[in-house]
Amino acid sequence: MKRGARALTIVLIVAGVAATIAVSVLQERLRPAAERSNGESAPVSEQEHETIGGLRVLGVVYTRSATNVRASASGSARIVRKTAPGERLRFIDASGDWFRVVGSDTAATEWVHQSKVITEFEYRQRATAHLAVGAWSWREEYSYAIAEGQVTNVSDGPLRHVTAVVSFHAADGTFITSDDALIEYDPLLPGQTSPWKVMTRWNPRMGNANLEFATLGGGTLRSYRE
Repeated sequence: MKRGARALTIVLIVAGVAATIAVSVLQERLRPAAERSNGESAPVSEQEHETIGGLRVLGVVYTRSATNVRASASGSARIVRKTAPGERLRFIDASGDWFRVVGSDTAATEWVHQSKVITEFEYRQRATAHLAVGAWSWREEYSYAIAEGQVTNVSDGPLRHVTAVVSFHAADGTFITSDDALIEYDPLLPGQTSPWKVMTRWNPRMGNANLEFATLGGGTLRSYRE
């Protein structure tokens, strides 16, 4: 083999490996933290062997909301179209933080940023959730740990006696304590957003806090982070 042909072959092999790594990295980023930590292997793709126009579909994602799809992997690239919220997209390639998705004409020249999509696992979670959790935070104030935020009822009916449950852990994961409190609105009507606040005694070793929701009687309410 001539030196030029050998060099071209090596470049093509390296490019192929790099593309595979990029897809793997994006898939890992898209997997929920709980899924990564408990060892479950719910795939990003539900159609591992599907091909379109001779191109292999690598995975399936869903848009978080109405999202701009662009002509190339850049936030300044031309907008090809706008998706509907929850639209299902099949991707065939990845570049950096961007997925190359199959276009409406199967030309496969459309790109969407990874921050705008969720995995199939997360999509199913949202479809069965009672609550959507908005931004929340916690802090130390006057010898108390105070956690507060907002939560929205995304179910079809009113939710009564909704309780925010916050557990506190040390930086190494050691459980310290937990406390709970009813959210402000009761009942929480469909589509309604309520503030909530949980307070407990401060411990200097507190490093992390986890949030869940339940009913006053102890029933668990499924939720997802917006």
